[in-house]
Amino acid sequence: MREELKNRLSENNLICVKSKKEFRKGVKGLQSKKVIVNKKQIKRGIYSVKIVENKISDFKTWLSRFHGVATKYLQSYLMWFVIMNKYLKELIDPDIGRLLNLSSHDRWAWDKYREIVSQRYD
Repeated sequence: MREELKNRLSENNLICVKSKKEFRKGVKGLQSKKVIVNKKQIKRGIYSVKIVENKISDFKTWLSRFHGVATKYLQSYLMWFVIMNKYLKELIDPDIGRLLNLSSHDRWAWDKYREIVSQRYD
């Protein structure tokens, strides 16, 4: 686990893990910041394992409506979910979401979309 994380994380990332020995051992020596939450202290500041678990559950529920996703498209679906939950939060029609999914990996398309949405039509 440590080798896989080492390739994917930088010092700007934050890892929020439970205090189990396996997790602590897995993240030991990684460059990123760590928040270890134990039974006595369920959260530290704004960081909580429960929040992470809830987001994972939300993603699985959202993804289940597509009745399976090919692994090669999983990153695109994940980006779509992130964009919807980070920027749009229930202000989006599912069909528009599909269009956003197609363009989410193209920065220019995303900037253009935000420009169009912010325009006022009188």
